[in-house]
Amino acid sequence: MQLGHVMAIARDGLRVQTERLAESAQRVATATAPRDVFDRVRVGASEPAAVSGYGSRGAAGPLSAEGGDRDVDLATEQVAQLSSLRAFQANISVLRTADEMLGSVVSQRA
Repeated sequence: MQLGHVMAIARDGLRVQTERLAESAQRVATATAPRDVFDRVRVGASEPAAVSGYGSRGAAGPLSAEGGDRDVDLATEQVAQLSSLRAFQANISVLRTADEMLGSVVSQRA
């Protein structure tokens, strides 16, 4: 595989991860926005089974937000954002390594 192809793949990977992060950030922003901004969004805790000592509602469950016809699980979004961050960092490492290899080739030819 040519070095240019490796760099193009890493560049495309950066673009994809940037889009994934932006989509996740949009879902979180929509889910946590005030009601007057997004009036169809409801933020709250899930309803787990009742636990002794915590009243009828039970212990607070994971935060989630219901927007329109889908639920936004903030924990899942955080995992998606961290995954995108790690993939972005991996693609940056590929680009740095390719740049070093290209610099080494150029210096050997000079």
